[in-house]
Amino acid sequence: MTYQSPLLLLELFEKLEHPRSPIERAPQRIKLGDTVSLVDAHRQLSFQVTLTTSENQHEVQGGVTCDSLLGAALLGRRQHEVFTLSIWGQPHCFAITHVQHSMQGKPTKLCHACYVSN
Repeated sequence: MTYQSPLLLLELFEKLEHPRSPIERAPQRIKLGDTVSLVDAHRQLSFQVTLTTSENQHEVQGGVTCDSLLGAALLGRRQHEVFTLSIWGQPHCFAITHVQHSMQGKPTKLCHACYVSN
């Protein structure tokens, strides 16, 4: 698990629960439960992750939590977007090559008191 500041986590959960704009609510945006194919340009590696919650991480093959550095960066992005993350002080460039969206309408548990519909 990576450290995220409480303020960033609060912002992330608000974004999950209450999308601010029609673009953030659009079905093509990456959300909880989606499986994302990525290329790490720095290491020339391709891999696939599924965006999940901390509670469900061990139930999902290749699960990355939405509150991790990579998971938070993926949330709300779209296929073909490119973004950079600083990992161990080194910039890593990632390209989203494919997004397999999860089933619509299935509730996803965020925390004990809140649910969001995919």
